[in-house]
Amino acid sequence: MKRRMFNMLAVVALVLCVASILLWARARYYRDRFAVHTVSGRYFSICSMGGQIRCEVSAHFIPLRSVDFESSTDLSWGFNPAWLHWGGFAIGHQPWIFSSPGSGTTSYMAALVEFPLWTITLGLLASAWMMRRIVRKINRRVELGQCLRCGYDLRATPNRCPECGAVPEKIQKPS
Repeated sequence: MKRRMFNMLAVVALVLCVASILLWARARYYRDRFAVHTVSGRYFSICSMGGQIRCEVSAHFIPLRSVDFESSTDLSWGFNPAWLHWGGFAIGHQPWIFSSPGSGTTSYMAALVEFPLWTITLGLLASAWMMRRIVRKINRRVELGQCLRCGYDLRATPNRCPECGAVPEKIQKPS
């Protein structure tokens, strides 16, 4: 059961890794933005462009519910927030000021985080590699007749591990 779960997680991580590589390639030529406005006045946005991902969270002044997706070839962010940059990563804030007839001027602050797309790819590859390593360790212990929890040799006492007290499950050896 554990092996199957870790194998499935490794496959999901590899599929997401391929998707992030495709998004990384697409972000060189297109800007994609996914945004959610909530009824409580919150605004969440994820934008990919130029090999970067930018996440924005803010308290919006318009309480509406909508989900937007936008794709364009305009490769500019559209504004220059106050940033703290370091090695392709950035964090900042952007003040927004809106004026509308009848309601006056409204302002709010947006928090922004930006990071390279390769970090997602690297993280997914590392997680798939670690899950595959765990599965190989479990398989090796089953083949050698060891306890799955502590690695103690169970050939003399197959019903219970004398080291940790674990009762081994009846596991089919991998073929």
